[in-house]
Amino acid sequence: MKIYDCHIHSDNSIDGKSSVDDICKTAIEKGITAITITDHATPMPEGMTNYEHIEKCVKEAHTAAEKYKDKLLVLVGAEREDLYPANYRERFYDFDLDCVLGSAHSKPTFNEYFPEYGYRDIKECSESAPLDLVAQVVKKYYHRLASIAYYADVDVITHLTFMFRYINGYNKRGLEIEPFYPEIDNILKGVIETEKSLEVNTSGKALDWNQFMPNAEILKRSYDIGGRNITLGSDAHKKENIAFAFNNAAAMLKEIGFTHGSYFVKRKRYEYEL
Repeated sequence: MKIYDCHIHSDNSIDGKSSVDDICKTAIEKGITAITITDHATPMPEGMTNYEHIEKCVKEAHTAAEKYKDKLLVLVGAEREDLYPANYRERFYDFDLDCVLGSAHSKPTFNEYFPEYGYRDIKECSESAPLDLVAQVVKKYYHRLASIAYYADVDVITHLTFMFRYINGYNKRGLEIEPFYPEIDNILKGVIETEKSLEVNTSGKALDWNQFMPNAEILKRSYDIGGRNITLGSDAHKKENIAFAFNNAAAMLKEIGFTHGSYFVKRKRYEYEL
């Protein structure tokens, strides 16, 4: 099986642990076909000016691509956040990128719902906030992600059930996902209508939650309405997690009916057989 990991963070992300070169060495050791380094557009690591870290990652990835060209396809992109409106053009679009991921981590949403609590992220707020309030945040999260799916200049919509990794994974609150299917279905339709790709993010499998994001049921909902463009992303923040559980993810996708995965070069989508 060819392995294309389209979502990896280097130490150019504020929370990344491994250098671009170390990521490449590990990918080669694991027999991976291609990787895409997609560092967070925001926030910037300490000491970096606006988007300087993305530009640095692009240069390092291009150096690595030449260094390892006979062993590994090294691609580079960025992970766009939801701090700005979906149609806002951030400066990193002028860099030489292969892929732009569309994500909602929803810090603006937390500021809206939890200003008096001082919560910083969904992991913290979902530990103790009333579950009905957490549900409101999830619904708003999906509205923000839908705007990215329909209107943002991105190639992939990432970790669709990101919020549940923390609500039900870390904090074991037991929030049911089915009530959010109308919002999720709207995003799936947006991905299809705009010819984007939907990511199967395997980072949940590296945690106690042990879930793909999204799960097989949601992926089948996408497949049943015509969704076929899929990428696999480990969302690895350290080299050891590159391509984690990809064989299991591919098997799940094939059972649903998917036959090909996608990856991007110079913002153009290519396919490979799962």
